[in-house]
Amino acid sequence: MPTFLYKAKDVNGKMLEGMLEADTRLLAVDKLSQKGCFPVSVEEKSQGTGENKSFFSFWKRVSANDLSVFTRQLSDLLESNVPLLRALKVAGEQAEKKELRRIVQEVRTRIESGLSFSQSLEPYADIFSSVYRSLVHAGEVSGMLAVTLNRLADFTEQEDELRSKIRSAMIYPSFIALVGIAIVMFMMTFVVPRLTDLFSDMGQHLPWITQALVSCSGFVSQYFFLLLVLFAGVLVLIKTGNRAEKLQSFFSRLFLRMPVWGQLIKKTAVARFAKTLSALLSGGVPMLEALKVVSDVLGHSLLKDQVLQAAQSVKHGAGLAESLKSMPDFPDFICNMIAVGEEANILEKSLQKVAGHYERESDRAFKMMTSFIEPAMILLIGSVILFIVIALLLPIFQISTLVN
Repeated sequence: MPTFLYKAKDVNGKMLEGMLEADTRLLAVDKLSQKGCFPVSVEEKSQGTGENKSFFSFWKRVSANDLSVFTRQLSDLLESNVPLLRALKVAGEQAEKKELRRIVQEVRTRIESGLSFSQSLEPYADIFSSVYRSLVHAGEVSGMLAVTLNRLADFTEQEDELRSKIRSAMIYPSFIALVGIAIVMFMMTFVVPRLTDLFSDMGQHLPWITQALVSCSGFVSQYFFLLLVLFAGVLVLIKTGNRAEKLQSFFSRLFLRMPVWGQLIKKTAVARFAKTLSALLSGGVPMLEALKVVSDVLGHSLLKDQVLQAAQSVKHGAGLAESLKSMPDFPDFICNMIAVGEEANILEKSLQKVAGHYERESDRAFKMMTSFIEPAMILLIGSVILFIVIALLLPIFQISTLVN
């Protein structure tokens, strides 16, 4: 019989945690209700290891496109006066991903146990972001859940389109890099050692450039697997380091101070800040809560700290524009646009204009950067291959001269 981990409140409001056995999650909820407890969360205990679950969850990941389609269908059903539970059932059954269908079913079970829609989404924060949950909560409070979900579907589609554009632009440079690295590694581990043996058998004195190539080739051939392990270790360090506050702050400051890449990151982050804040405010989320949510989706600890500092200033009575002016990484343009929006009471529209402006700016900057990266990578890889070819041809030319 499956075991479920639960969190529930008793009649006095005290939070209880524990485990119980039941055939299904719904029966587990019924058992808690019969004990006079109000279930907050009931999750089945995993039978496998955490590592396996984490590894296989990658393949079950729900894409942004899947989420936007589900949200759009749910919004249409609610606008047609279909009850929420029925709408979730219909929209969930239409989902292509089995993982999304399972999650929607569990959300329905949590709602049936007495939780709100937004509360039912909380255990699935990796699928439903803080922006998504905050907008759903605001839609529930205002009684405009269908309209909010429609706006949320637009927001999700725009975010997915931006990510797809970035991925598409990086496909060609990534392909060039992989092919170039593969060619260089093949020459260093297969071609160079064989020609080196040939030169050694002939007693040929090698030029310094060839000697340098032979040394590099020997090192790569001998420590090839060690280099792979070190490379994987660096990737793991970066991935875990992003979760550590000090390392995350260091990398954030480093990237933002880069000449070209830093400007692109800043423009993209400002566009996301303006778009997300506009969506939250339009959905009825209070300013302080909206700023907290926005700080979590920026992706850079330095910018997150600045938004949280601005939120503290707003909490003490300052305007948003005034609070952001003291933040070094927020341009004057966005501060002035927000100031106009606050004065005219059209802050959401002003933020939308700011988002559009910086999206266009970041798009142009990204296109310029990718157009520069492609020839730069070709030149770099070509230079490395040219170095290898020259280093191999020089001894051959010397042999030809001696023979003549």
